[in-house]
Amino acid sequence: RAVVAAGLQAGQLEAPDHKTALAFQHALQRAFYAQGADPTSEDTFLKIAEEVGLNSEEFESRLKDPATDEKTRDGFARAFDLGIMGYPTLLARDEERLVLITRGFVAFDELEQRLAQLAQHLESSSGVREK
Repeated sequence: RAVVAAGLQAGQLEAPDHKTALAFQHALQRAFYAQGADPTSEDTFLKIAEEVGLNSEEFESRLKDPATDEKTRDGFARAFDLGIMGYPTLLARDEERLVLITRGFVAFDELEQRLAQLAQHLESSSGVREK
């Protein structure tokens, strides 16, 4: 909800600012994993909002706005519709569909192998070869 609030504050309801939302998400993860901050605390959210350049009072208001809750629920529903059931999940899109690359953690070597297999499959199915 806080990440959605950050994106909405920096953008607008119909077109949230995903760059700000991503910066907020990154700062929230850093605060939790590196600094031991509570990732569910409104105080943590307000501090991070200021760190990423948002007005904390406006952010707090946006955080409590029912439209933020609705937008958050919509995001979870869309993720579920795409088959995303956990974090992290990596999908790739070709012209016609989404392809699941990972659901949950995989080591880099495994991820690299899966991406190479996908690239090879896409190459062979399109008839295009890399130079």
